[in-house]
Amino acid sequence: MALPELHAQLECDYFSLYNQFLRVDFKISLVHGRNRMLIKDFLFFYKQILKLSSIMQLTNTKNEIALKVQEYAKKHDVNLKNLNVCTFYTQHHCGFDIFYKAIALFIAFRKKLDERHKFIISQNNIIERFIYHFEVDDTKHLEKFCKNYPPNNIFSIPKQCLNDFHNAMTYLCILYLNPTNKQRTDINIDHALAWLNYGALNAYRIILRNYFFFNPNDELIKNKLLEIKEMEYKFMYGEKQITQDSVLESYHKLCFRIIENISN
Repeated sequence: MALPELHAQLECDYFSLYNQFLRVDFKISLVHGRNRMLIKDFLFFYKQILKLSSIMQLTNTKNEIALKVQEYAKKHDVNLKNLNVCTFYTQHHCGFDIFYKAIALFIAFRKKLDERHKFIISQNNIIERFIYHFEVDDTKHLEKFCKNYPPNNIFSIPKQCLNDFHNAMTYLCILYLNPTNKQRTDINIDHALAWLNYGALNAYRIILRNYFFFNPNDELIKNKLLEIKEMEYKFMYGEKQITQDSVLESYHKLCFRIIENISN
């Protein structure tokens, strides 16, 4: 279903802003890294557009993000162009519903964790990354190091999910601001939807991975996960009774069950 006129115009403004952000990102991300805080701002802004939040609230958010993009461009010496003549689409909206549903569950999961859970997750992630970069025979010194610092309570959406959102937006910016023929349009929409599905799957997999860090012996959850992995395998090989939506919904139900099981 198409957005109401005023929200549709804000969606157009949104893609124009994201296109400006892309101009900076393409130039500097490989050397300076990606501005994931700004991507997170965009993520929640688009969520509010699709939710049909108040026009005043959305306009204020748009202006705040526009200022951040301008400052970001100025910092890296990038000239911005304003493109706000849009060709509107609705096919991707359902993909964002799936993506945001997974992100909301990840947020609920993080809120349910206590300090012990956060410490175990942080420690395991640090040790895994250290082992990836260095030859390590004994991790006890790393465990001791981690115990010197309490985990922070900074809220953060997983980097993988932000990257997936960003990749989807790259394809959608092409669609909205530089429409091409029907075949190319369908390809770009399919690419965007694929990245949104990756983002949802990443959110669910991170919940599960983090859960097993502090509850590795939950055989019921393990068995349910094995059932879903079997579904995924069949979907990959084209079994018609299984859809990607059904796989994602199974992950959602399992992660929701995990959150209910966590006791603070």
